[in-house]
Amino acid sequence: MGAPGCGKTSLASALAEILPPMTREEVLQVLLIEQVSDIPTYRRDLAERPFRRPHHSITASALLGGGVPPKMGECTLAHCGVLFLDELTEVKPQALDALREPMELKKIHLARSSWRVTYPSDFLLMAACNPCRCGERLEADAECRCTEYSVERHLDRISGPLYDRFDLVAQLNRVKAPTLQASLDQSDVTRTISIQAKVRAAWEKQKERCADFGEDFFFNSQIPIDQLMPFMQMNKNCQKFISELAEEMRFSFRAFHSVLRVARTIADLRAAEAVEEVDLALALEYRLALPSIMSERSYTG
Repeated sequence: MGAPGCGKTSLASALAEILPPMTREEVLQVLLIEQVSDIPTYRRDLAERPFRRPHHSITASALLGGGVPPKMGECTLAHCGVLFLDELTEVKPQALDALREPMELKKIHLARSSWRVTYPSDFLLMAACNPCRCGERLEADAECRCTEYSVERHLDRISGPLYDRFDLVAQLNRVKAPTLQASLDQSDVTRTISIQAKVRAAWEKQKERCADFGEDFFFNSQIPIDQLMPFMQMNKNCQKFISELAEEMRFSFRAFHSVLRVARTIADLRAAEAVEEVDLALALEYRLALPSIMSERSYTG
């Protein structure tokens, strides 16, 4: 979330590039989906993960699939990859709320009077939007023209249950001229390779942890609830820290487990065995970003 031109779309587009290549099984699944759906592929090689970016006017049917005969929607076309929704607050609320079940189940069950079908939909959802109608709400050196009611109405298009399913919310600000100049002097390829190496290392660490617990591989986001605390490897101080904060913030069960899983991933990116308070604090900062943005009083009127 940030002002127009601060780099939200560019950052989202770079996400697919830093994810590790698909496994052989994932490649076969994506190839089958592409062949059945009869859509052209823009991937440079078979192991590159899908990146779908539908227009914000998309309908719930186009996201989930359907029709006669039934066709796959964007959620299935993004299987094993990224589904990016730009201008999230401009997407129809009915379409956004339709994403809740696919995000939870990783599948889409469609049923009509004459047919029933189940599509895979294991995708990573990423979204971008402005903090208000004029877009200047989070910029310290700009003046927001929106009223409180306008800001609330703008952000209320993201329903509470859908927001609860976002593990990370990041606030972006416009880059200052010196920083922009410094970024031009750096190699994007080198920077991408470096970040991708860290992500791969974190995934390998998750694989090793699953093997140590005698489990088949799954990502931190998919850790079963009954195995969550053993996978965290937290000491008692950390457990007390997160429990007290969760009670104070009145987190839902989903939000609480989300914070733990994000903290586990942050620790993996640090190549740490145990989750520490610094990991939990950063995960909480991402979780509380939107409420803090909504409570800002940077607008006028």
